[in-house]
Amino acid sequence: MGWLRSLGSDLRQSWRALAQHPGMTSVAVVTVALAIGAGAAIFAIVNAILIQPLPYKDPDRLVMAWNINPQKGYTYELAKMQGDSMSPAEFIEWRDSGIFQSAALFSSSLLTISDDENPEMTHGYFLSEGGFDMLGVRPLLGRLPTPDEERAGGPRVIVLLDSIWQRRFHGDPNVLDQTINLNGLDYRIIGVMPPSFLFFNRQSELLGSIQFPAKTWTLRTPRSFRVMARLADGLTLEQAQGRATQFSKTMAERHGAMNEGWTMLLTSVAEDAAGELRTPLLALLGAVGLLLLIMCGNLASLLLVRATARGRELAVRVALGAGRWRLVRVLMGESLLIALAGGVLGLGLTFLIVRAFQDLRPDRFTHGRYLLQLEAIRIDPWVLAFGFVAALAAGLLFGALPALRASRPNINQYLKESGRGSSGGMRLRSIHAALVIAEVAFSVVLVTGATLLVRSFSALYERGPGMQPERLLTMLVQPPLGSIYAELLQRGVPREQLFAKVNELASHVEAETLRRVAAVPGVESVAGVDKLPMQGWFPPSSFSIEGQSVENQIDQPSAQVVRATANYFETIGVPLLRGRTFGPEDQSDSPSVCLVSEELARRYFGGSDPIGRRLKLGEVNSRGPWMSVIGVVGDLREAGMRGQPTPAIYTSNEQRHSERTWLILKSRTPTPLSILQETRSAIRQVDSRMPIYRVQTMANVVRSSTWQLEHSMMLLSGLAALALLLAVVGLYGVLSYTVRQQTREIGVRMALGADRSLLLKMVLFNGMKLVGIGLLLGCFASMALTRFLAALLFGIEPLDAPTFLLASLVLLLAGVAASYLPARRATSVSAMEALRHE
Repeated sequence: MGWLRSLGSDLRQSWRALAQHPGMTSVAVVTVALAIGAGAAIFAIVNAILIQPLPYKDPDRLVMAWNINPQKGYTYELAKMQGDSMSPAEFIEWRDSGIFQSAALFSSSLLTISDDENPEMTHGYFLSEGGFDMLGVRPLLGRLPTPDEERAGGPRVIVLLDSIWQRRFHGDPNVLDQTINLNGLDYRIIGVMPPSFLFFNRQSELLGSIQFPAKTWTLRTPRSFRVMARLADGLTLEQAQGRATQFSKTMAERHGAMNEGWTMLLTSVAEDAAGELRTPLLALLGAVGLLLLIMCGNLASLLLVRATARGRELAVRVALGAGRWRLVRVLMGESLLIALAGGVLGLGLTFLIVRAFQDLRPDRFTHGRYLLQLEAIRIDPWVLAFGFVAALAAGLLFGALPALRASRPNINQYLKESGRGSSGGMRLRSIHAALVIAEVAFSVVLVTGATLLVRSFSALYERGPGMQPERLLTMLVQPPLGSIYAELLQRGVPREQLFAKVNELASHVEAETLRRVAAVPGVESVAGVDKLPMQGWFPPSSFSIEGQSVENQIDQPSAQVVRATANYFETIGVPLLRGRTFGPEDQSDSPSVCLVSEELARRYFGGSDPIGRRLKLGEVNSRGPWMSVIGVVGDLREAGMRGQPTPAIYTSNEQRHSERTWLILKSRTPTPLSILQETRSAIRQVDSRMPIYRVQTMANVVRSSTWQLEHSMMLLSGLAALALLLAVVGLYGVLSYTVRQQTREIGVRMALGADRSLLLKMVLFNGMKLVGIGLLLGCFASMALTRFLAALLFGIEPLDAPTFLLASLVLLLAGVAASYLPARRATSVSAMEALRHE
């Protein structure tokens, strides 16, 4: 136990040495805390999205199977956006192909929970037989569907996810066997999933069984279902992809044109969920590494200065018999105590950053819907371990050089010089200079990356969404179609008239809702639309232009088809460029009309005027009516801020019915949420069973479409600002130390008549020389590393010259600021005082 007592003695000495210099110790601890706090927060995000497994059994064996056809423009991105991949009959063949141990067909559904007191809409997924077993997750309460409940004709049962269990049922453990009405049908609640469980995306709250009848499993169209599968034992993803490619060819041989050009793309569920975030997140993790290196260089320089100042103390210890490794242990003990204290403080900062990031997570219904892992961002043992290990490694790194150098003091030199301050000489200055150059170079990389993202974000908003989102409040409402249907049946309405009658009554409910909401105090206008813009998930539809023929389906024009009220464009601030908007004359029994976006007119009509031309949804020989173009409106970025203008066809709300409607309210005040309560009351007055769903401001909808760029910009800018601060402090410290070491030399120069301005320039030159070398090295490193941010950039290239110049200018100005104060201090000392120095 002697070594333990010796270690304890060394740590006590280290503690006493730090306590004697509280200012320096505090600066060092705060420096470590800032770097560890920021680094661990970013690791918490990377850990949740890229490292931690998804909440399924053996998630690395689970894949998404996407049926794509690049020849027809049906890419992986489009398939994922639309959610269309496979037909039931195709699924059966793929399930039995031998590539998968098990597979499940599933589809999403927007479900209305019918309740007179608390109606609401939510999302659910329905899985084919065996889907629950494939996931391998046991419920927190109750059970999963039995095989009989998964087949056609079986009892209707539902499994709750934790979010709806907590929100709607307040976590009641007696929820099992209760009945919930979904879209007019009663389902029995049989289970509750664990809090960590999510299926496929962040908006799902209910899970049920598809229960297809036998006839449905024979259908080869439409390809409107997603497929998740578990790979067969012994197959790697690469091997499975090879077999899937070959089986796609077999399917084309079996079914001819139906499967010609279609091929299966297998992606791991984790990769499918992470999307394009992997490279940017790894870039951010690399930025954390650079920040930690900058912090280590900063503290190594600080401890070198302190060790130099303690040269006589250490020389006396050696003269009294202290061994070199004993000194190393004591000095390293000081570094590790600083690192651990900073690490503990830094993890507290991490907690605050992660909490703030959790509040800023993107909307779970639009552009952030597939990132299941976002819900898992928290301070867990992995994050704590990262913070502890990073702090420990940093302490060893920034403490090693000062400890090893100071543990071999030149006793004769200190006795001869009587501590006049020249110990260390040129070699020590060179070490300090190398550390500063490295700090500046690393800072250039971070500042350049942050500047790229800031300029990209600025360019995105300068281009704009194509509308004016300020003062707009949005919400989704739906007439209680199930209840209306049931009431009409009770009245004895013949079944052949039911559909038309339901549509008629639903249209009446929608019109009355718009009228009542428009009368709410504080509402300037209200519009209705079936597809809220900027959400990025509504698929385009093909259409035909009268008088224009296409050779094949690939050349068929396509556009976003949107049903809107007459005042939609005025309410959201989209300009009318030519023609007119919908008017009172455009009724259900009038000739069909439409408006088109400027992008559609440019792309499909070239230089000709589309006003008066006729369009039809689908192919020329489809049964849909021809619609006359009556106006051209400005472009909306329907797919989000990063998307290109979308060709769009706008049809009249009076001529084309939809099951549900997005209400867009324009508030008279800058705070649109202030009118929410009275709006809810107005809607309840129309029908108390009508649910209100996804209430949010349009500004938030727009912002959600930029969240990847915005969050990356915020995180990297924070790291860059911290790195810049540390680099400035490091440069200031090194120049201050150099000036102190050169005090006698400066005194001699001043006594001999040297001009103070020349001395000022000399010190400034020494500082800027270090900055210049660091800038040059940093620019070369940035050229190699900023390409990892390419997936996030918009309207700017990774090697954008103005960005590099701007980042370099920031570093130069910071270098001048850090060099100026030591230079002024050097020239403010009188010659006599300088000559008497030490």
